[in-house]
Amino acid sequence: MLSSTPPELAVLMGTDSPAMNIELNGKTLRKADSWRVGVLLYALVTGTLPYAASTLQNFITQILTQKPVIPIEDIQCSQHLKRFLAQLLEPTFFKRVDIQDAIKDPWLKVIFFLFLFFLKKEKKKK
Repeated sequence: MLSSTPPELAVLMGTDSPAMNIELNGKTLRKADSWRVGVLLYALVTGTLPYAASTLQNFITQILTQKPVIPIEDIQCSQHLKRFLAQLLEPTFFKRVDIQDAIKDPWLKVIFFLFLFFLKKEKKKK
């Protein structure tokens, strides 16, 4: 059962273990981590969680079969961010970007650069 369970759902069921990692050509793929980052980023951008349900079963069904509450294409943000969110929240586990590849995304690199730039600027003020 667990081997066919998407990692993010296994985490919801309390089974976040090394067995939920998938290894491909010697590379461990932590795609549940990508999904978690996608949920957090979606919430920061939209002010709401991507999925809302009253029961765990409905929540799981939404994740696997439906678009987020606010469809990514309707979010007021750059096309680069929309593409990045879509990659992170891809419901099909094997199509989802791996967290190791996600951190190389150009959108995230720009945000990180801006963060460092403003951090350095703030330190100079003190």
